[in-house]
Amino acid sequence: MSQSLSVELLREVTRMYTRAQRVVADCCRTTSTQCHLLTELGRAGPLPLSELGTRVSLEKSWVSRAVEGMAAR
Repeated sequence: MSQSLSVELLREVTRMYTRAQRVVADCCRTTSTQCHLLTELGRAGPLPLSELGTRVSLEKSWVSRAVEGMAAR
């Protein structure tokens, strides 16, 4: 497989994933960050905030605010 084809496939998968996240976020009234966190928790199960942040490349403060927002609803 050529590198340009690989890059194009990766872009398409990224577009599809982003589109799917938007649909779920709109349906559930979550932000994209919250949706990303929920996706990771669905894969891994319960995690401490620091580990969840590491897995999704977010600082713990961002994770904490996103989780607090979901818990408030």
